[in-house]
Amino acid sequence: ADIDEGYRWAKIAGFIIDRFNAKSLLPRFKCVINGGVNFWKEPLQSTASALTESSKEAIAIGDVEYVMYGSSLSCVQNLLCGNKLSTLEKDIAVTVSGMVRMNQAYFLFSQLSLQKAVYALTGIKSDPFEIKFASMKNETDVISAFSATRPFLVQGVYFNIIFTAVLFRRFDEVSEVAEKYLSFGQRKSRLQDLFLVFFQGLAA
Repeated sequence: ADIDEGYRWAKIAGFIIDRFNAKSLLPRFKCVINGGVNFWKEPLQSTASALTESSKEAIAIGDVEYVMYGSSLSCVQNLLCGNKLSTLEKDIAVTVSGMVRMNQAYFLFSQLSLQKAVYALTGIKSDPFEIKFASMKNETDVISAFSATRPFLVQGVYFNIIFTAVLFRRFDEVSEVAEKYLSFGQRKSRLQDLFLVFFQGLAA
């Protein structure tokens, strides 16, 4: 992927949106750009903050989908850049609550998986999948239900399992789950794919 060129075009797109005062597009633009492009050139803390801001802007215009999308990506990036787990746990709980309230099931299941990872790291014994929202009671249910239709969601669940396994030094599990993750393909420009390569190196 041509990172410099992608970053340049992202800046041009931002200028055009600002020039025409296209406020209805701004939250989605910030979400997509900071979730998929800017982290290659800017600190992860910066893009995570921009994603949080995009969610607030999405609330202001009633874009429910991107309220949750931005919040979800922000939580992932805050985990990967090492933010305090106690703060992150609270942020994820707020995001999950919002997803349930706004009926955003697509994002909910990967967020529950992320919450489970954070719970494991902080020693919280509660199971996030006990939430009374849908038929998915654990990560295996999510994987089985969405493997054919939502591979990106399934990869997100696998990534959360891998991340937890790395921090607990369960490297055999890292290798095993990484194979399942990669069975759905790999895009080397995506943040979680970048970290996956690093995690595989640790497990080798």
